[in-house]
Amino acid sequence: MYISGDKITVYCFSLILAASRKKAILFSKSCDGEAIYESIHLLFKRIGGVTKEILIDNPKALVLENKVGEEVIFNTDALRLSHYLGISLNACNPYRAKTKGKVERPFQYIEEQFVKGNKFNSMTELNRAANIFIEEANNESHSTTLRITNDFFAEEIPHLSPVKSQPFIICNLKERKVSLDSYISIDAVKYSVPVEYVGKIVSFRITLGYKIEVFNKALI
Repeated sequence: MYISGDKITVYCFSLILAASRKKAILFSKSCDGEAIYESIHLLFKRIGGVTKEILIDNPKALVLENKVGEEVIFNTDALRLSHYLGISLNACNPYRAKTKGKVERPFQYIEEQFVKGNKFNSMTELNRAANIFIEEANNESHSTTLRITNDFFAEEIPHLSPVKSQPFIICNLKERKVSLDSYISIDAVKYSVPVEYVGKIVSFRITLGYKIEVFNKALI
């Protein structure tokens, strides 16, 4: 996609509830393990609740080994995420595409109706537009359920668990000292922080390949 005038690769993560088909999507500049974990957490936040189980594909960030007839071996960090969210992981059977069909089909719709021909000034603008786009889809009648998705979701949401607000962090946070003019420097670019942190050490991480999150000691 064209972001800020440059043609770059972006990755779309999607979460779909099995009953109502309520959907949430977000775009990232990264698809490594940390981006996957962050996306799962953020998508549940956008949905507004956590399910008891999540059906996942088999990338190494989630599943180390999945052989027919044998116990699935999950990535340790994926298990940490499942414990943090209070959700069970259910890996798709390998070589059985129809298991995850309801998740994969909407990607064609997203590509055709939203991605193609669109340009954005930033990843933030892209994700803001994506939220509007997918909510418009959620307000339409679904071809399988024959119901308006958000109406069906209203019956589903009381059965979801609350989503934890604190971030799920697996990486080693980096530190910066806040300058006298209330900035920190990351990759030769200055970012402002609240003035009460002038002269103090703060920690930060880069998520989804573009978002910078800064933490004080009380939030880590």
